[in-house]
Amino acid sequence: MHRDISVTLEGGELPEEEECKENGDCGAERACIGQRCQDPCSKKVCAESAQCKVIAHHPVCACQEGLSGNPRDECVASESHYYLL
Repeated sequence: MHRDISVTLEGGELPEEEECKENGDCGAERACIGQRCQDPCSKKVCAESAQCKVIAHHPVCACQEGLSGNPRDECVASESHYYLL
């Protein structure tokens, strides 16, 4: 049984959260969390300076361009290495 729930905010509707039992009950960019289809990136699984993208129901973190490190913990400015030839 699926029951659609929609929330309206100023400026329009948010995506619907459907009831679910497993990730397959949700679209590919959502995951079954607490029996609701939700955006797994909304749970702040990535570092503040990282980007989160959902791939096959799972959050994938990546440091933004120019930053490096573990995107789940911290992304820091990449050091440039110059060599004299």
